[in-house]
Amino acid sequence: MALTRRQRNEIFEALKANGVDPQNCTLSVESSAPGLTFASIRRKPTGSTFSILDDLSGRYDVDMTVGDADQGIQPECKWGEIFSIIATWAREVRYETDTQGLWAELQEVPDVLAAAQAAEASNAPFTPDEQAEITRRLDEIKQLVRETFELTDDQLAAIDQRLDDAGEAAKHTDRKTWLYTFYGL
Repeated sequence: MALTRRQRNEIFEALKANGVDPQNCTLSVESSAPGLTFASIRRKPTGSTFSILDDLSGRYDVDMTVGDADQGIQPECKWGEIFSIIATWAREVRYETDTQGLWAELQEVPDVLAAAQAAEASNAPFTPDEQAEITRRLDEIKQLVRETFELTDDQLAAIDQRLDDAGEAAKHTDRKTWLYTFYGL
C-alpha cells in the first residue's frame, strides 16, 4: 500500500479535524512481505499508534493503541471506513493528552486538605498565576461534567454558576477560606 498523496492528505486532515496535531505525529509505510504493506501513525508525545495493514484484498486491518492501552483490531475495513476509526482514535489520544487522571487527583485531595489545615500553611491570597490555574481547572471540570453526564441546560447552568463563583472567590479570599468553601460546594 503505497499511500497516495490524497490518502496521506486525508489522514492528515482526519487527525487535524479531531484535535491531534499532525506535527506531533509520524507516518511511516513499510512492506513487510510480498503483497503485505503496513502503514503506521505514531503520536510522539504519548506513543499512541494507529496502524493499517493492507494485504491487497481491498480490505484493511486496523490496529490501535492509546498510550499503553491496546484499543484492539478492526479487521476487514474498507478505505472509507478508516477515517471514522481514525477520528475515534484521535479523540481518545486527545483525551489521553488533555485530561488529568481523576483517580490520581482524587488521591491528592487528602494531601491538599492536610496542607491547608497545617498550622504553618500560608493563608495568603492566591497569586495571579494560581488564580489562572484555578480557573483553568474549574473549566476542565465543567467540560468533564458535560462529556460524562447527560444533564439539562438548567442543571449545567447551575453547575457552571457554582464553579464560576468558586473561580471568582479565588480572586477575593485567602487560601484556607477558599479551600474550605470549595470543598463545601
